[in-house]
Amino acid sequence: HHADDQAETVLLRLVRGAGLRGLAGIKPVAQFRGLTIIRPWLSIARATLLACARTHALPYREDSSNASQRFDRNWMRHEIIPRLAARHGDLAARIGASAVIAHDAEEYLSQRATELLRHFGAQSLLGMLFPLQEYRALHPALQRAIIRRMFDELCGEDPPPASFQHVEDLRALACGTQ
Repeated sequence: HHADDQAETVLLRLVRGAGLRGLAGIKPVAQFRGLTIIRPWLSIARATLLACARTHALPYREDSSNASQRFDRNWMRHEIIPRLAARHGDLAARIGASAVIAHDAEEYLSQRATELLRHFGAQSLLGMLFPLQEYRALHPALQRAIIRRMFDELCGEDPPPASFQHVEDLRALACGTQ
């Protein structure tokens, strides 16, 4: 994966209504079925990588389905991103920087939620518990992060088990606003 893939991913997630986790884009390091996946080229443009491959006579493969605009990613790649880039310059780098900011913010909130769950949370036959008084005193971003961590611990992270609306419904219920 490269910078252009990252830009496509972030824009697609943005139009789908993603939160920080989605807007963080493709993770530079991820775990998948016991394997560590490292993506060192997320800040390098596709054109740069192709030029390097040609210069050094490195073989590469272009998937023929990449030309079909019936897929949202390809439509974004061929129609939307070139228009935005024509007006806003190095779009992939700009979106990549935003993804890094979102990744760092998401990581911080997730770590803080994990700490709060360790301190206040408890497991029971009913599932995971968190005292309402302490929960209600938290910033809404941390409240959301705690609910997401609970979902992640109960269901796993991939794919995310709850939508924004699920989280907001639970948050409203916990805060007594629903």
